[in-house]
Amino acid sequence: MTDQSAMSLLTSVRSQLVVDWDADASPPSTLKPEDQEQTESRHEHIYSEPFPDYDDESSVSDAETEKAYKVAFTAAMQEKIRTQTVDPHILVLRQVVDKKDKTLEAMKEALSHPQLRQRTRLRFIALTNMIIRLENTLFSDEEQFLDSEATGNAQSIATLILAFASWVDGMMQELVETTGFVAGTLGLLAVEDVAVVTRYRRMALLVATHLRKPRHLEQTLLSKYLDLYDEWVHNTFLHLRNTQITQEKNLDIGRLHLTRTLHAIWDVLSRAIESYAIYRDALHSIKSRFFAPVMVELAGGSQVARCFEEDKV
Repeated sequence: MTDQSAMSLLTSVRSQLVVDWDADASPPSTLKPEDQEQTESRHEHIYSEPFPDYDDESSVSDAETEKAYKVAFTAAMQEKIRTQTVDPHILVLRQVVDKKDKTLEAMKEALSHPQLRQRTRLRFIALTNMIIRLENTLFSDEEQFLDSEATGNAQSIATLILAFASWVDGMMQELVETTGFVAGTLGLLAVEDVAVVTRYRRMALLVATHLRKPRHLEQTLLSKYLDLYDEWVHNTFLHLRNTQITQEKNLDIGRLHLTRTLHAIWDVLSRAIESYAIYRDALHSIKSRFFAPVMVELAGGSQVARCFEEDKV
C-alpha cells in the first residue's frame, strides 16, 4: 500500500464519520426560498454560541480564576503541611543569628511543598534536625571549642549526614553514567530500518527501564540543604577550627577526623547537586536529539501505509 493510497483510504473513512449536524449542514436544493430561509435561520441558531454570555473575554477570565484557585489551593496545602508536619518536627535547640534563621526558613518552605513526596519530606526533616544538633554540639560551649566529648558526639552525627550525602552522590553519578550508555544505544535504534512507531516504542522502553525522571523539587531541596549546612555548620567551623589549629601544640586525631568528615559532607553534597544538573541537561539532550525527530515523523503521514502493513502481521 502506497502513502497516497493510504491517505485516500483515511479520507474515505473520515467522510463516513460525519457527525449528524455536519450531515445536515447543507439544506436540500428542493426547498422553497421561504423554507430555505427558515432552515438557514434554524441552522444559524444551532451553530451559534449556546451560552451567549460566555465569550473569549470571559474564557480568559475563567482561566485566570482557575489559575488563582490552583495557587490558593497550593498555598493552603503548603500551609497545612508546614503547620502539621514540618514545624512541629524541626526542633531548634537554641537561639540563632538571623542569617541562620533565614536558611532554616527557606528549608522549611521547601519541605512544605505539596508535590514533595512524603517519604522524601520525612527524610529531610530528620536530616535538618541532624544539622541543628550538630550545630548545637559544636558551638554551644563558647568557652571551649571541640573538647573530647563534643568531638565524639559531633563525629557521630556528621558520619550519618555524610552517609546520606554519599548515597545521593553515588545514585546521581550512576545516573549520569547511565545516560551515556542510553544515548549510545538510542543512536543505534534511531537508524534502524523499522516503522517509526516501532522505533519510538523501543526507544521509550529503553529510557523508561534505565533512567528516572528528574524532579526539580529534589534538586531544590538538595541546594537548600547545602545552604543550611553551609550556614549552620561549615562556615563557622572553618573559621574556629583554622584559629584553633594555629594554637594547638599537639595534633588531635579526633578533631582531625571530624574536620575531614565535615569537609567531605560539603564536597559530596556539592558534587551531587552538580551531577543532578548534568543529569537534567543529559536528558534534555536525549529528548532533543532522539525523541524530537521521531515525534516529527509520527506527526507526519509518511509512515501511515507502512504502519498499516505491519499491524496486519
